Amino acid sequence: MSFEPTDDLQKTFRTMQAEVDVEYWQKEARSLTRLADWEKLQEINNRFTREIKTQARKYHRDHARRVDMACKHIAHLRGEDFDKLKRRTDPRSKQLTKAILKAAGVDVETDHHRRTVVLREHQAKELRELIETARARDAGPGAPKLLTDGRKGPDRWVRGR
Repeated sequence: MSFEPTDDLQKTFRTMQAEVDVEYWQKEARSLTRLADWEKLQEINNRFTREIKTQARKYHRDHARRVDMACKHIAHLRGEDFDKLKRRTDPRSKQLTKAILKAAGVDVETDHHRRTVVLREHQAKELRELIETARARDAGPGAPKLLTDGRKGPDRWVRGR
């Protein structure tokens, strides 16, 4: 019996990974020594906090409209008109309408979640780049650097390039 991760499980782990990455780089940022680096760190954090709050506000404000659009899209894929389907009174149509509404709600929630995770991943990437740049600059010219020629073992580290 093979285990296939569901979308919910993948979504959970991707979220956890993005949050852990951001927290890790925030912790590593404590080693920054220059004022310009600290200012850049604060700018990155403020920008992404603002973007995530904006996404959350848009999600809550436009939720009903987005669900309605998703319902129409799902019904269109089935070859039906959602507005006409809602007006029908037979039990099969009501059951189909409920299923479409549920699927549309899940789609809207997943889309919002994906956008938030992508923002967190971009934040982690920018924090990583800032910290690695600061470390390389502070290490000085005599620090060992990793060669990119594909060699393995200790010979790939050299001094002062």
